[in-house]
Amino acid sequence: MTVRNCHVEGTFSHCMRFEELASGGRVEITGNHTRGGTTGIFFPSNRIAPLENVLIEGNLVEEFREEGISLDGLGNNAGLCPVIANGTIASATNAVDGRLVITPNLVYHDGTSINVACPLSLRSDWAVFRASFGEGSGMPGVVAPVKSFDAAAGTITLDLFTPASGVTLGGDFGIHAGFHGVRIIGNLLSGGYGVNYLPGSVSGATAISVYLDVFDCTVADNVIRGCGCGINIAAGRMISTYECLAYNNVVRDNRLHMVAQIVAPGCNAIRLPVTYNGRRQYGNRCRGNLVYGGQVLVQHQDDNDKVWDASNELLCGASAVKN
Repeated sequence: MTVRNCHVEGTFSHCMRFEELASGGRVEITGNHTRGGTTGIFFPSNRIAPLENVLIEGNLVEEFREEGISLDGLGNNAGLCPVIANGTIASATNAVDGRLVITPNLVYHDGTSINVACPLSLRSDWAVFRASFGEGSGMPGVVAPVKSFDAAAGTITLDLFTPASGVTLGGDFGIHAGFHGVRIIGNLLSGGYGVNYLPGSVSGATAISVYLDVFDCTVADNVIRGCGCGINIAAGRMISTYECLAYNNVVRDNRLHMVAQIVAPGCNAIRLPVTYNGRRQYGNRCRGNLVYGGQVLVQHQDDNDKVWDASNELLCGASAVKN
């Protein structure tokens, strides 16, 4: 699907909204112009399948009230969260063809109670999703497609040829939909005024936000001017048991002018990766960005020393904080 050279202007909730898109195709949102709206361009996450093969390039997004380009969840409830289940690794082996086979202990939110046991027999669509490895797994930051599953044996086979000897039992393991490999490139975002905007206030909107499960996404070569917040890559939280993740994302070669001029909670030029669950995130990188004023925040990153390097330029009082 391609949406190109459209002009949308008004007081809509979302000027452009693309819903229930999943793997297997390609989506290009290029050369469009939005002005106004709560959000300019919006992709909601879902529990159907990962959202991938999306290119958002060369768009002009102006005067949005909350977010310019937003990839986010659609409702804070168990039926819409992009995390399918969380858990730990009970055993790891290799199939005859060498693929990694995991026996997980999974829990989910059944819409009423948190941390309810989630046997593989509960669903028939596990092979649609992606598996993640986290803290204590021996492979933190690895994300792989689910190849197949065996409900009777309680095993999930991954499209990943890794020796089982490298997996640590008891480590974190999860199954996700979320956003994978999305590219947000070469857009101009200007004048995100915020819901209660006043000149000089901190209530301006966020230019680019990729929130909840975010894997292997690239935000590059964008120009952002006059917004309350600039670029937000966040492992958000939906429902108390759903631990969202932000792994292996790249924010590079963006220019941010007069963004987040007043330092206040949640008001940053770049936030990578903000997390609301306290878990470590892996593989995120911030390179070659030019930031005129405002604060850059890097939070709960496993290798903070590698996230930010001297290729970023901080001018006009801009600063970087890592924790």
